[in-house]
Amino acid sequence: MNIKIIKNISALALGELVTRTLGLVLVIYLARYLGETGFGRYSFAFAFTSLFLVVTDLGMNTVIIRDIAREKTLVGRYIGNVLVLRGLLSLISFSLIAVVINLMGYPAETRMAVYIVGIYTIITSFSQLTRSVFRAFEKMEYEALLNIMERLIFVSLGILVLVLGYGLIEVVSVFLIAGAVNVLLSFHLTKRKFAVAKLEADRELWKYLIGEGLPFGIAFIFINVYIKVDTVILSSLKGDAVVGWYNAAYQIPLAISLISYAMMESIFPMFSRLGNSREELTLAYEKTFRFLSMLIIPVVAGITLLSDKIIFILYGRGYENSITILQILIWLTVFEFLGYLLYITLSSINKQRVNILTTGTCAVLNITLNLILIPPFSLIGAGIAKIITYIVFFFLNFYFVSKYVCRVSIYRAINRPVIASLAMGVVLFFMNDLNIFVLVPLAGSFYMTVLYLVKGFSKEDLKLIYNL
Repeated sequence: MNIKIIKNISALALGELVTRTLGLVLVIYLARYLGETGFGRYSFAFAFTSLFLVVTDLGMNTVIIRDIAREKTLVGRYIGNVLVLRGLLSLISFSLIAVVINLMGYPAETRMAVYIVGIYTIITSFSQLTRSVFRAFEKMEYEALLNIMERLIFVSLGILVLVLGYGLIEVVSVFLIAGAVNVLLSFHLTKRKFAVAKLEADRELWKYLIGEGLPFGIAFIFINVYIKVDTVILSSLKGDAVVGWYNAAYQIPLAISLISYAMMESIFPMFSRLGNSREELTLAYEKTFRFLSMLIIPVVAGITLLSDKIIFILYGRGYENSITILQILIWLTVFEFLGYLLYITLSSINKQRVNILTTGTCAVLNITLNLILIPPFSLIGAGIAKIITYIVFFFLNFYFVSKYVCRVSIYRAINRPVIASLAMGVVLFFMNDLNIFVLVPLAGSFYMTVLYLVKGFSKEDLKLIYNL
C-alpha cells in the first residue's frame, strides 16, 4: 500500500470522522430538543428521500471514477454531459418524491420536511459529481475539507435554530443553505484544479454512462432499500416515537459504517487499476481484509458492553429503549465493513452485475423480514432483520470474491482480533464503574497490548501503522 493510498485513506477517514462527529452532535441536539416523535419525523424524511436519490445518479458516479482514474483527459467532457443529464433526472426524482409522499397520507409537517430534504438530496447529488472527480484523481483531501465545511455550517446553524426555539421545518431548511454553499465551492474547485466543464448533450456518451452505470445504480437502489426501508416501515406501522428510538441507536453504527465507506471509496481507484493484475489485486485485498478485521471487531465488542452508558450520555434517559437495539445493530458493522470491501473488489474487476444479484437478494430478504418481524417485535424486529441481511450480504459477496479473485481464510483474519477483543471485554466488564472517558482508552490500550502479544501484527502491519 503506497504513500498516496495511505494519504487518501487518512484524508477521507479523518474527514468522515470529523463530519460524523459533528453530525452526531447535531443528532444529539435534535433528539433532545425535538423529542422522540420529532426526531422520528426527521429520520423518516431522510430515509424516505434517500430511496429516490439513486434516480439522479443511476450508478454513473462509479463509472466516472473508474474511467477518469484510467484516462484523466475525460474529465471535462464527462462533467459537462453528466450535469445536463443529472438536471433532467433530478426533476424526475423530485416528482416521484412529491407524488409518493402525498399518496402515503402523512401530516403536513412531515410532507414539508420531505420536500425540503428532497431538494437538499438533489443538491447533494450534484456535489457528488465533483467528488467523483476528486476520487478519480486521488485528491480525497478536497472532498474531506468540503464535507467538513458543509457539516460545520448545518451543525452550527441547526443548533442555533434549535436553541432559539424553532422546530423540524426550520432545522431541515438549514441543510439547504449548507448544501448550496457546498455545491458552489465544489464546482469552483473542480474548475480551478481539474477541468472546465462544457455543457453538452452527447447522447452516445449518455447511453454509455447509463448502460455502464445502471448495474451499479440498481445495486445502489437495493442497498438503499435494505439500509432505509426499515425506518419507512416502522414509521408506517409503529409511529414516530419508535422511529426516533430506533434511529437514535442506528446513528452510532451508521457513523462507523460511513468511515468504512470513506476508506473503501479511497481504495476503489487503486483496486480498479489493479484489476488487470490479479496477483497484485489479491495481495491488496487480503491485506485490507485483515486490517479491517483488526480495526472493527474491538470497536463492536466495546460498544456492545458500553451501550447503556453511550445512549444515556448522548440522548438522556428518555431513550432507554434504544439500548437493546444498539446492542443488536452495532454487530452489522462487522459484516458491513468487510462486506463493502468485497463489494468494491467485485466492482473493480467489472463484476457489477454480480453486485446486482447480491444486493437484490438482500433487498428482498430485508423487506420480507421487516414485514414479518416488525409487527410482533417492533424496533427489535427491525434490528434483527437488518443484521441478518448484512450477514447474508457478506457471505454472498465472499463467495463471489473467492470465485473470481481469491479465497481468504476468515479464521486466520479474525482469530487474533477476537482473542484480544475477548480479553478487552473482561476489562470492560469488571471495570464498568469507571468513567467511560477513562474506560475507553484503557480498554483500547489493553486490546492493542494483547493483540501484540498474540502476534496479531506482522512487520508489514507495523510499518503501515507507523506510516499512518
